[in-house]
Amino acid sequence: MNKYKLMIAILLVLMFMLPTVLSAPTGGLLTILSTERGSNSEAQSFTTQGGNVTEATIVGRVITDRWAGFYGDATGQIFAGNAAGDTYFQWTTVDMTGGVIYASTGQVNDWLNLRAANSGDMPGYLQVVATDNYDETFSSTELFSSASLAIASVPYALSWQSVAGSAGVGSLRTYALHDNTDGNNIFAGKIIDNTDSFADGETVDYQILVPAQTGVDTTYYFYLEMP
Repeated sequence: MNKYKLMIAILLVLMFMLPTVLSAPTGGLLTILSTERGSNSEAQSFTTQGGNVTEATIVGRVITDRWAGFYGDATGQIFAGNAAGDTYFQWTTVDMTGGVIYASTGQVNDWLNLRAANSGDMPGYLQVVATDNYDETFSSTELFSSASLAIASVPYALSWQSVAGSAGVGSLRTYALHDNTDGNNIFAGKIIDNTDSFADGETVDYQILVPAQTGVDTTYYFYLEMP
């Protein structure tokens, strides 16, 4: 084979490899910066006297023992390199709007066999009658679409965002998917670059809500899909 035929053969291999490499999510390098936990509301007192009638509204805030959250920034990289991980050339995407962060309960081997999750796919502690069970949390559905996937009627949850000191339900979605091949539950967070986070004055690229029990370690595998 002469050098021109060799070059053509290499180009053909690259042309066939490129859609496979870029069309599916890839494992994400994870850097943990911090982890925190809120607290339950404290008891408050009021002093009264005999004969008084006092109207009082009580609001209790209790930390969930069924869910946990991930949030942060995302950066995408496309590179050419060798099997040892040495980089020959690299392209970096800073604005990842339209990309997706996936948190899976196990390693995903078949991205083409995903479907919308339902309550029966979830652990038992999310199927009980409770204010924060699965059905009450992922209570809306819509088409989930990404660079490589399009799945109809996928349940999603909207996490909160704080804008100018006023907190409320925002636009950062977590979609609940199920991996039929390996039996994993996959929670997908749509990326919106530098958007308001749940913390006042701070920005993030994504917020993902995932199942996790208090006092029980739960492991998630992270994947990143480029926009």
